[in-house]
Amino acid sequence: DGKIGPTKFVLEMAPLEYMPHSVFIFLEMVSNNLLEGCSFILNALHMIKWAPLPYDGSPPKTRAEQFKKKGLQSVAFQEYSPKFPHTKYTIGFAADGSPSFYINTEDNSEIHINEPCFAKIVSGFDAIKRLEKSPRRNGIWFEQRIGIKKAIILPPM
Repeated sequence: DGKIGPTKFVLEMAPLEYMPHSVFIFLEMVSNNLLEGCSFILNALHMIKWAPLPYDGSPPKTRAEQFKKKGLQSVAFQEYSPKFPHTKYTIGFAADGSPSFYINTEDNSEIHINEPCFAKIVSGFDAIKRLEKSPRRNGIWFEQRIGIKKAIILPPM
């Protein structure tokens, strides 16, 4: 939105014994810088969705090819653990088989049962609330794509 405000948030991955494949895929996406330049595209149904669509207006095909080249165009299977459900501020992969993921803005445990939930937000809630308040078209799509400029893996604490 061009305004100064909170822009960062931190994720903690699900325990590997619960979600090994999903955690691996997400960390590989970050390690290969595939999130950078892509965008959050919608806020609906108690979730904020990210997709491999460039926020700078460049062709989406180029970004899709980068994911495919690294073998990260989708999760290989939809793993799920009832020990790591879709509660508020957790992160899950979209059920459509794409590399898209979403932030649960409410407890969606019943709605997204059997879908991969692989991380939770542990800090930066003010940035997520800012995303939630971003202007939308038709009550769903962000008026402007909201980009990820940088994604890094922090060492364990």
